Amino acid sequence: MALGMVGAEVFPIGRINGGFILRSSRSLFSLLAGEVARIGARVFLLLQLVSVIEFIRWWNKYWAPDEQSKKSICSIALFTSTVFYVASIYGIVSMYYFYAPKGSCSLNIFFITWTFILVIVMMAMSLHSKVNRGLLSSGIMAAYVVFLCWSAVRRLGISYWVH
Repeated sequence: MALGMVGAEVFPIGRINGGFILRSSRSLFSLLAGEVARIGARVFLLLQLVSVIEFIRWWNKYWAPDEQSKKSICSIALFTSTVFYVASIYGIVSMYYFYAPKGSCSLNIFFITWTFILVIVMMAMSLHSKVNRGLLSSGIMAAYVVFLCWSAVRRLGISYWVH
């Protein structure tokens, strides 16, 4: 029993010390772990994107107006898409305010502007006569893209509050 307790106490200490050693040296293991983490992050984002698209398709099928449905469902879908677009525009404006207060934050300005252009393109494509999918799915995707941009810009660590 006492030997098991010693092993439980030594293992976390060895893990912590090993982590410091691996971070300080550029060993093959740390480089390989970094590449595996980078690939894992890409796979995670891809799976997250697929699940969001499936959710959007389900929600659009549930709320989209049908020939036999009533006008209330159509008005609920229009209200929901309006809420998502207003939240997206508010998110973009607040990102410009908090994360790009100066002209020196060129990387933040680039990402926020690119996200705004992407939101406008998604809205225009969803209204095109060949696509004809309505504003609900593009509104949800716009809010998701703005959230991804916010998390990326926030991760850069340059904000109004730091200056």
